[in-house]
Amino acid sequence: MVANIMIIDDQPYLKELISNDLFLAGHHVFCVENAEDAMENFRLRNIDIVLLDLYLHGYERWDLLHRLKRQDPHRPVLIVTIHEDLVDDPRLAEANGCVIKDIDAHMVIKQIEKILGFQEENKKRSKSPKKAIP
Repeated sequence: MVANIMIIDDQPYLKELISNDLFLAGHHVFCVENAEDAMENFRLRNIDIVLLDLYLHGYERWDLLHRLKRQDPHRPVLIVTIHEDLVDDPRLAEANGCVIKDIDAHMVIKQIEKILGFQEENKKRSKSPKKAIP
């Protein structure tokens, strides 16, 4: 499945590594560096999934996640961070998962495919006719 992915990250080096690997995996990638550009493009573009670094310079880390989910609660947001201590943070319940940044984006790609596959299955189930219970 090819996805339209928006990466929200202000660290050029890691953002470039992840976006290149996603592009090579066949996905369409769009990158922004700040919350304002993220919200504008979230509304205007056909984004399938958002990869969000919570540590954007000058921005409250959890506020952008809340704003994205308020805008569209069904659009998946995957947290991509270098901070392993966030994996168990209860505030992540609003996100669709959390992956630790690495030089190799293999785990990020795997998580994206898992989330999008799960959403596709839910869409198919909701469209299939309901069977009557005898």
